[in-house]
Amino acid sequence: MRVKDVMIKDVITLKPEDTVRQASKKFAENNISGAPVINNEKNVVGILSEADILKMLEARYTRGDVVFLPTPFDLIEIPFMEAIREAEVYKGTKDMVKDIGNALVSDVMKRHAVTIKSDRSIEDAAGLMVSKKVNRLPVVENNELVGIITRGDIIKALTQKEEKA
Repeated sequence: MRVKDVMIKDVITLKPEDTVRQASKKFAENNISGAPVINNEKNVVGILSEADILKMLEARYTRGDVVFLPTPFDLIEIPFMEAIREAEVYKGTKDMVKDIGNALVSDVMKRHAVTIKSDRSIEDAAGLMVSKKVNRLPVVENNELVGIITRGDIIKALTQKEEKA
């Protein structure tokens, strides 16, 4: 079975100039966790996933962490101080999410998307996903995006293949 037999042809895509907020909305509306980023010529210039967005959030969130060692007097105030700190962390996280939402897809995406050609076998696609640790592969012909194949597409195809045998 070939990639072209199981790939999704109507691909949800992003543009480098889209915001992370717009990308997140597309992910939610289409029940997907990532998408290829294409330029005006339909060339794949990157790929963005929910994991990439969360990594960016984590990097910004943990950048200023400080170790806090309480004194005996602090122990009395910890429950009160903890409540204040949690409120500050929530507000700070909310602000960071807002900031990240305004970031451009081009600032967050993986620039070197692993791609595959449509005439390759689904076993080749599965092997590539495992070796490169990716969940989806944009399918390209003549450097132009023609589809996408995900882990779920491969599993579904293997199940159907087994049922036919």
